[in-house]
Amino acid sequence: MKKSFLLVVLAIAVFCSSMVSANSQSRVNAQHTGYYANVNGPETANVKWVVNIGTKCGLYPSPIIDTIGGGERIICSTDSGVVIFNPNGTLWEKIGKGYQILTGTATLNGFIFFGAKDSLIAINSNLNDTSNHWSYYIGSNATSPTVYGNKVYICAGKKLYCFNDSTLEWSVDAGKGANPTSAPTIGDSGRIYVSTKQDTSYDYRIYCFNPNGTQRWIYESNNGERTGIFPTSVVDSNGNIYVSTYARDSATSSFYAVTKNGWEAFERFSRNCFAAPAIYDGNIICCTQNGIWAVNRSNNTTTWHWTSSDSVFTTCSPIIDKSGKIFTATDKGLLLAITKNGSCQWFLETQEGPIESAVLGADGTLYVLTCSGKLYAIGRDIATEEKGNIVKDIMVFPTVSSTKFAIQAPEKSKICVYDIAGKLVKTVKGSFWNGTNELNQRSPSGMYFINFTVGERKVTKKLIWVK
Repeated sequence: MKKSFLLVVLAIAVFCSSMVSANSQSRVNAQHTGYYANVNGPETANVKWVVNIGTKCGLYPSPIIDTIGGGERIICSTDSGVVIFNPNGTLWEKIGKGYQILTGTATLNGFIFFGAKDSLIAINSNLNDTSNHWSYYIGSNATSPTVYGNKVYICAGKKLYCFNDSTLEWSVDAGKGANPTSAPTIGDSGRIYVSTKQDTSYDYRIYCFNPNGTQRWIYESNNGERTGIFPTSVVDSNGNIYVSTYARDSATSSFYAVTKNGWEAFERFSRNCFAAPAIYDGNIICCTQNGIWAVNRSNNTTTWHWTSSDSVFTTCSPIIDKSGKIFTATDKGLLLAITKNGSCQWFLETQEGPIESAVLGADGTLYVLTCSGKLYAIGRDIATEEKGNIVKDIMVFPTVSSTKFAIQAPEKSKICVYDIAGKLVKTVKGSFWNGTNELNQRSPSGMYFINFTVGERKVTKKLIWVK
């Protein structure tokens, strides 16, 4: 029986050196929801450029984006300083050299904030104006700073600090034996939430403080999560808090919903989760060791669950664009775009190991920083003068017999074919794939992702084969 084919080919994106609008926003909002209200991310896994920073980036939070020096910049924390890039991948500046950078960054009123060794550092983004640089001793084990309004919040040395410009407005002990483990979260009411682990017990706690630093309530779990809360909590517009736990030495971990008054709304047992959840359209999006879950935040039911053979998610918190598309990654370096309905739209194998959370630029470009020290830009821009040199010969077509299909690409390309679950079907070094798997067996009908690698360029096409 003859077979017909429906080919859905996504647009090809390649390197483009043009600057983007300076009207941008930072991914790290005070609520840590991971949600962009007005930007759509890339529709395909086309890599515009890759920059090797030259140093490892450790387990830092995601890059952030802000307007510095009249243009949009991508700000990355590394083991040897804060590195700032232009949207075309060129280096804008490197700051903080000589500091032992320990945290992610935040920006406010023209300053870049980060924790270094035992201090909060504030560097004027006008780097020539060194007279305005300042630092403040806060103790060891600093978390990343969080900006809310005109204030900067940071935890270190078992305390929560609130700064107004360069002045310490107040500080408060998180609690007896409490060690803050992640950046403070601030709700729309101005209340501050601090996640901790305990010195002498296996429980963890969430502390809620009023805007003036007085303690409001404590939520405590006694389920034996030995390492406490390492992921940052998120808070919705109603003041409800959502957080995951991670247990290094066992599979005992949970996802919790806590009301604005400090009462537990529900608990959901899960495999290990080291990343903060995200909020979208009535759901909480959680990346766990056995895949991505969309959980209805009103009744704790599963809206959808996506998993694959590579679904081991660690520190990469999901971010969500205007359309509801979810961007996240695995600890093996697989970058994913999952639709709001739970299907995989595209993925990219970076082969760079763990990926920290991503950030979206004003034009929808997705920037991803790997722990090994590479910054990826994935976007939809098409540079006509470059396109012909890289992917002009890529075609998808039925063969003469109409019982097979073939994919043609440049002779020096590498073709990797994946099924909808992300499982590798076949790798081909050459010009053609004839629709078979590694055992030369015919592939079944369905959706496939075709990744082409030509030199350092990567292009992805989606193919739907319908009988």
